[in-house]
Amino acid sequence: MIDFRTPQPSDKAWVDALRAQADYRGCDYNFTNLFVWSRAYGQEIAQVNGLLVTHLCGRMGCSYMYPAGSGDLAAAIDILAREADERRQPLRLVCLTTRQMEELDRLMPGRFAYEADRDGFDYLYDIDRLAQDVGGGILATLPSEADFRSPEVGKYVEKYMRGVASVPTEDRMRMIRLVEVMTGGVALVESMHGAGSPQAQKIMYSKLSGLESKKKAAMKIAGVDPSKYSK
Repeated sequence: MIDFRTPQPSDKAWVDALRAQADYRGCDYNFTNLFVWSRAYGQEIAQVNGLLVTHLCGRMGCSYMYPAGSGDLAAAIDILAREADERRQPLRLVCLTTRQMEELDRLMPGRFAYEADRDGFDYLYDIDRLAQDVGGGILATLPSEADFRSPEVGKYVEKYMRGVASVPTEDRMRMIRLVEVMTGGVALVESMHGAGSPQAQKIMYSKLSGLESKKKAAMKIAGVDPSKYSK
């Protein structure tokens, strides 16, 4: 079997060197993440044919990361396949990018089938979008704790940051700050709410655009009698 071992700080130099040769984009190839996540996912690393290989176990079962480096990729994957058989596990490669899938298909046509795991990628962006869409601009303009506790302005923060009577202002502010931190700070808020929330803009467009007159104009251009569809 491959001599996998838990990442140690002393491994950083050779891991970074192989990672740089591959030039793969993704947090999964960051040594700090490999090291920190090893406790949560049992991540282990090794060198195979001049490539960094990673074995981990998580929600989907035990899997391998796509090898990184400049060695013989096809040979390394064959070795991983034999290693997986010895463990009585499927050869599952996770966190693949489009580039890596295309590379696999060139080297080993028809050998792999791909399945998107939504719990592992786009939900992150949906969480950000939904949380900040609901939270609104307050995620970017929330007063600081110093303001809240200030003898001069604290009373105003308490008054204007209060929501429903059953929730203390401080608790509300703490939850808003948590959402801000968990969803990347103010950048997405600025994108979504810089000129009002998307839903507010839709409402204003529907009020101001004269949609019915534009529908009639479109029908006339298309040679359709608008009177047939008048309300």
